[in-house]
Amino acid sequence: MTGEQYKDCYVVEYYNTDLPIVSQQDEELLCSWDFPFYKIQSPLEKIKYIFYMFKIHGFVKKLNIQEGIFQKFLLELQQKYDQQNNPFHNFQHAIAVSQAIYYFLNQKLFEQYLDFLDEFTLLFSALGHDVAHTGRTNTFEVAIQSKLAIKHNDESVLENHHASTLFKLLIQNNFLKNISVNEQKTIRKYCISNILSTDMKKHKEITQQFEIKLTYKKKEKVKLIESENDKKLMCGFIVHVADLTGPTKKFELAKQWSLRICEEFTLQVQDEQKLGIPVTSYLLGLDQLEIISKQESNFYKIIILPLYNIFIDFVGDKYQQMCQNCENNIIQWEKIHLQEKYKNSVDGKFLFIQYALPIGSPEYNPPEINENNIPEYSPLQIDVFQLGCVLFMMVMNSAPFENAISTDRYYSRFCLENKSYFWKIFYNNCKPNLINKMLEPDPLKRINIQQIVQHSWYN
Repeated sequence: MTGEQYKDCYVVEYYNTDLPIVSQQDEELLCSWDFPFYKIQSPLEKIKYIFYMFKIHGFVKKLNIQEGIFQKFLLELQQKYDQQNNPFHNFQHAIAVSQAIYYFLNQKLFEQYLDFLDEFTLLFSALGHDVAHTGRTNTFEVAIQSKLAIKHNDESVLENHHASTLFKLLIQNNFLKNISVNEQKTIRKYCISNILSTDMKKHKEITQQFEIKLTYKKKEKVKLIESENDKKLMCGFIVHVADLTGPTKKFELAKQWSLRICEEFTLQVQDEQKLGIPVTSYLLGLDQLEIISKQESNFYKIIILPLYNIFIDFVGDKYQQMCQNCENNIIQWEKIHLQEKYKNSVDGKFLFIQYALPIGSPEYNPPEINENNIPEYSPLQIDVFQLGCVLFMMVMNSAPFENAISTDRYYSRFCLENKSYFWKIFYNNCKPNLINKMLEPDPLKRINIQQIVQHSWYN
């Protein structure tokens, strides 16, 4: 019996390999939106989850897939993914995106639109969408005129490379040979289209087109899929959504994905500097938590939340938790940003006042900072971000607290959700007569922020 060696696991060619058993707990994790990808380390464990997704959904049986060949394909795919040791674009990312598609299919979100072969293609596209990733962006590949950029004429360089690599592996290990040639061609056509849809350069075009299609369907009461192009658009949109699930998970998972991609971007900046080519400006400083937190917060707001609002409009409000997670994560990143921004600042205790001014307020210049007027406080009792939230609530004392607004609704929401905690901090640190003045029912007698900063704040 012949075989081949793959890192720390041994695979027998064209024979079934004994994969680890999928437990009931594993099944529950696969059906959860917060699948803990980072706990999967060994190659066989990774293959186990992928193999299970295809098998439990019936693809292995209905497409008459030879399990031994499929396992060999998966292990070669895993090797291609992990050969660069990328922090982000690795086989764990492939598993995470595949699991998102598996979750969608398990929830039967697309049954009325897609057939069995379409669903297989979604999962297969997710699995191979970043195979053999270089760990660099398309812009970088074009800038250095890499072999890949030249081969693919500077257009969706990496995405074309991923699709090409995936089907080269499939030719070598064709686990789909028992289905018809036409079915294989259909899988290839849609798979390539899906993978090309993950190019972020196409994000705006794809999301706008799909949103227009959704709106037209509701208004005119027509079918969402009326042509092959409509189906390609839908499938591409779904895979694009699955590729960007990280920010919609619980913060523990979202943060890990963010730190990984920032590490990969930082490595690219180092390469750009070594090669003497223009440094990608938006990738600078991503080894600093203050910059990471601000960038991720903006990315979540500008790209992820609008994308998932469209997706929820498509699949239904039952899955609104995805957007809620994203909003919660924006709050967490903004909290981290403020903490990092002011933690080493001598005058940080006053700088946060700019975050407390409501829309329409005249610009306010805090008093000059010197050794005699810096408020004393214990870092263990209250940090700058918390104090900033307290000041924000002070500013809004002219209106009911629940109606408070700010220039950033996530900041306002954070205050609302934690108002009891911040009131307690304020009460324990400020003079009682100041609290009474702030809570004065008569708005004309109520103290404002200009008066507050002129008082002695603390007991």
